[in-house]
Amino acid sequence: MFRLMTGLVLFLLIIPGFAAANGTFENSRPNVIDASKCGKGSCGHYEVHRELKEAEILTWVEKFTPEQAAEWKAMFVERKGLEAKWLSPEMKDKREAWKKERVKRLAEIKELKKQWAEGKMTREEYVEQAYEKMKRGNEKAMRGHAIYFRIKEAVENNDAKEAGSLLNELLEFHRQHNEKLKARIEK
Repeated sequence: MFRLMTGLVLFLLIIPGFAAANGTFENSRPNVIDASKCGKGSCGHYEVHRELKEAEILTWVEKFTPEQAAEWKAMFVERKGLEAKWLSPEMKDKREAWKKERVKRLAEIKELKKQWAEGKMTREEYVEQAYEKMKRGNEKAMRGHAIYFRIKEAVENNDAKEAGSLLNELLEFHRQHNEKLKARIEK
Protein backbone atom coordinates (compact mmCIF):
# COMPACT_ATOMS: atom_id res chain seq x y z
CA MET A 1 0.00 0.00 0.00
CA PHE A 2 2.86 2.36 0.89
CA ARG A 3 4.53 1.72 -2.49
CA LEU A 4 1.30 2.43 -4.32
CA MET A 5 0.82 5.76 -2.50
CA THR A 6 4.45 6.76 -3.07
CA GLY A 7 4.16 5.91 -6.76
CA LEU A 8 0.94 7.89 -7.09
CA VAL A 9 2.45 10.97 -5.39
CA LEU A 10 5.56 10.82 -7.58
CA PHE A 11 3.39 10.40 -10.67
CA LEU A 12 1.34 13.47 -9.73
CA LEU A 13 4.49 15.50 -9.10
CA ILE A 14 6.28 14.46 -12.29
CA ILE A 15 3.47 14.94 -14.84
CA PRO A 16 3.30 18.77 -14.56
CA GLY A 17 7.08 18.93 -15.01
CA PHE A 18 6.89 16.91 -18.22
CA ALA A 19 4.01 19.02 -19.46
CA ALA A 20 5.94 22.23 -18.81
CA ALA A 21 9.04 20.84 -20.52
CA ASN A 22 7.01 19.90 -23.59
CA GLY A 23 5.38 23.31 -23.82
CA THR A 24 1.85 22.03 -23.27
CA PHE A 25 1.54 23.58 -19.82
CA GLU A 26 -0.96 26.44 -19.83
CA ASN A 27 0.14 29.86 -18.59
CA SER A 28 -1.78 30.42 -15.38
CA ARG A 29 -1.16 34.20 -15.63
CA PRO A 30 -2.25 35.21 -19.14
CA ASN A 31 -2.06 38.97 -18.45
CA VAL A 32 1.65 38.87 -17.62
CA ILE A 33 3.85 39.95 -20.53
CA ASP A 34 6.64 37.56 -21.43
CA ALA A 35 9.76 39.73 -21.20
CA SER A 36 11.66 37.46 -23.60
CA LYS A 37 9.30 38.61 -26.36
CA CYS A 38 10.33 42.25 -25.81
CA GLY A 39 13.44 43.72 -27.37
CA LYS A 40 15.35 44.80 -24.28
CA GLY A 41 12.66 43.74 -21.85
CA SER A 42 10.85 47.08 -21.67
CA CYS A 43 7.88 46.15 -23.90
CA GLY A 44 7.23 49.88 -24.31
CA HIS A 45 6.16 50.49 -20.72
CA TYR A 46 8.36 53.59 -20.54
CA GLU A 47 6.84 55.02 -23.71
CA VAL A 48 3.29 54.31 -22.54
CA HIS A 49 3.97 55.94 -19.18
CA ARG A 50 5.50 58.98 -20.91
CA GLU A 51 2.51 59.34 -23.26
CA LEU A 52 0.10 59.20 -20.32
CA LYS A 53 2.11 61.79 -18.41
CA GLU A 54 2.26 64.10 -21.44
CA ALA A 55 -1.50 63.77 -21.92
CA GLU A 56 -2.06 64.57 -18.25
CA ILE A 57 0.18 67.65 -18.46
CA LEU A 58 -1.58 68.81 -21.63
CA THR A 59 -4.99 68.55 -19.93
CA TRP A 60 -3.64 70.67 -17.07
CA VAL A 61 -2.22 73.16 -19.59
CA GLU A 62 -5.60 73.39 -21.37
CA LYS A 63 -7.27 74.05 -18.03
CA PHE A 64 -4.81 76.44 -16.34
CA THR A 65 -2.67 78.03 -19.09
CA PRO A 66 -4.51 77.50 -22.40
CA GLU A 67 -2.51 80.25 -24.11
CA GLN A 68 0.61 78.07 -23.84
CA ALA A 69 -0.86 74.84 -25.22
CA ALA A 70 0.84 75.27 -28.61
CA GLU A 71 4.21 75.89 -26.94
CA TRP A 72 3.84 72.73 -24.85
CA LYS A 73 2.93 70.61 -27.87
CA ALA A 74 5.87 72.01 -29.85
CA MET A 75 8.22 71.33 -26.93
CA PHE A 76 7.05 67.70 -26.66
CA VAL A 77 7.48 67.19 -30.43
CA GLU A 78 10.97 68.71 -30.29
CA ARG A 79 11.92 66.51 -27.33
CA LYS A 80 10.77 63.35 -29.11
CA GLY A 81 12.78 64.32 -32.18
CA LEU A 82 15.90 65.06 -30.15
CA GLU A 83 15.62 61.82 -28.19
CA ALA A 84 15.10 59.82 -31.38
CA LYS A 85 18.23 61.41 -32.82
CA TRP A 86 20.20 60.79 -29.59
CA LEU A 87 19.16 57.14 -29.54
CA SER A 88 19.87 56.62 -33.25
CA PRO A 89 22.71 54.28 -34.32
CA GLU A 90 24.89 57.13 -35.64
CA MET A 91 25.01 58.66 -32.14
CA LYS A 92 26.18 55.42 -30.52
CA ASP A 93 29.77 56.61 -30.03
CA LYS A 94 28.67 59.86 -28.38
CA ARG A 95 26.23 57.98 -26.13
CA GLU A 96 28.94 55.55 -25.07
CA ALA A 97 31.38 58.39 -24.32
CA TRP A 98 28.71 60.21 -22.31
CA LYS A 99 27.95 57.04 -20.32
CA LYS A 100 31.66 56.45 -19.63
CA GLU A 101 32.05 60.01 -18.38
CA ARG A 102 29.04 59.56 -16.11
CA VAL A 103 30.34 56.23 -14.74
CA LYS A 104 33.74 57.83 -14.12
CA ARG A 105 32.14 60.70 -12.21
CA LEU A 106 30.10 58.27 -10.08
CA ALA A 107 33.25 56.25 -9.32
CA GLU A 108 34.99 59.44 -8.19
CA ILE A 109 32.07 60.20 -5.87
CA LYS A 110 32.23 56.66 -4.44
CA GLU A 111 35.95 57.12 -3.84
CA LEU A 112 35.24 60.37 -1.99
CA LYS A 113 32.67 58.57 0.15
CA LYS A 114 35.21 55.86 0.93
CA GLN A 115 37.75 58.50 1.99
CA TRP A 116 35.15 60.12 4.23
CA ALA A 117 34.28 56.73 5.78
CA GLU A 118 37.97 56.12 6.49
CA GLY A 119 38.24 59.51 8.20
CA LYS A 120 40.56 61.07 5.59
CA MET A 121 38.18 64.02 5.11
CA THR A 122 35.40 65.72 7.00
CA ARG A 123 31.75 65.33 6.11
CA GLU A 124 31.62 68.95 4.89
CA GLU A 125 34.58 68.37 2.55
CA TYR A 126 32.97 65.20 1.23
CA VAL A 127 29.62 66.90 0.59
CA GLU A 128 31.27 69.89 -1.10
CA GLN A 129 33.51 67.81 -3.37
CA ALA A 130 30.78 65.30 -4.21
CA TYR A 131 28.39 68.12 -5.05
CA GLU A 132 30.95 69.66 -7.41
CA LYS A 133 31.34 66.34 -9.21
CA MET A 134 27.57 65.88 -9.43
CA LYS A 135 27.15 69.47 -10.58
CA ARG A 136 29.29 68.80 -13.64
CA GLY A 137 26.73 66.25 -14.69
CA ASN A 138 23.04 66.93 -14.45
CA GLU A 139 22.57 68.92 -11.28
CA LYS A 140 18.97 69.82 -12.01
CA ALA A 141 17.73 66.45 -13.23
CA MET A 142 15.22 65.90 -10.45
CA ARG A 143 13.88 69.46 -10.45
CA GLY A 144 11.34 68.72 -13.19
CA HIS A 145 10.24 65.58 -11.38
CA ALA A 146 9.62 67.59 -8.20
CA ILE A 147 7.73 70.29 -10.10
CA TYR A 148 5.42 67.69 -11.62
CA PHE A 149 4.31 66.47 -8.20
CA ARG A 150 3.84 70.03 -6.95
CA ILE A 151 1.61 70.71 -9.99
CA LYS A 152 -0.36 67.55 -9.28
CA GLU A 153 -0.91 68.71 -5.70
CA ALA A 154 -1.99 72.19 -6.86
CA VAL A 155 -4.46 70.63 -9.32
CA GLU A 156 -5.90 68.39 -6.58
CA ASN A 157 -6.30 71.47 -4.36
CA ASN A 158 -7.87 73.42 -7.26
CA ASP A 159 -5.23 76.16 -6.92
CA ALA A 160 -5.26 77.64 -10.43
CA LYS A 161 -2.68 80.35 -9.72
CA GLU A 162 -0.12 77.92 -8.27
CA ALA A 163 -0.77 75.32 -11.00
CA GLY A 164 -0.31 77.93 -13.74
CA SER A 165 2.91 79.21 -12.18
CA LEU A 166 4.30 75.69 -11.79
CA LEU A 167 3.32 74.76 -15.36
CA ASN A 168 5.32 77.76 -16.60
CA GLU A 169 8.27 76.60 -14.48
CA LEU A 170 7.99 73.05 -15.83
CA LEU A 171 7.82 74.32 -19.42
CA GLU A 172 11.01 76.30 -18.87
CA PHE A 173 12.66 73.24 -17.32
CA HIS A 174 11.77 71.11 -20.36
CA ARG A 175 13.04 73.81 -22.74
CA GLN A 176 16.37 73.87 -20.90
CA HIS A 177 16.49 70.07 -21.04
CA ASN A 178 15.92 70.17 -24.80
CA GLU A 179 18.74 72.71 -25.16
CA LYS A 180 21.11 70.49 -23.17
CA LEU A 181 20.18 67.53 -25.34
CA LYS A 182 20.81 69.60 -28.49
CA ALA A 183 24.22 70.61 -27.13
CA ARG A 184 25.04 66.98 -26.28
CA ILE A 185 24.10 65.91 -29.82
CA GLU A 186 26.12 68.68 -31.48
CA LYS A 187 29.16 68.21 -29.19
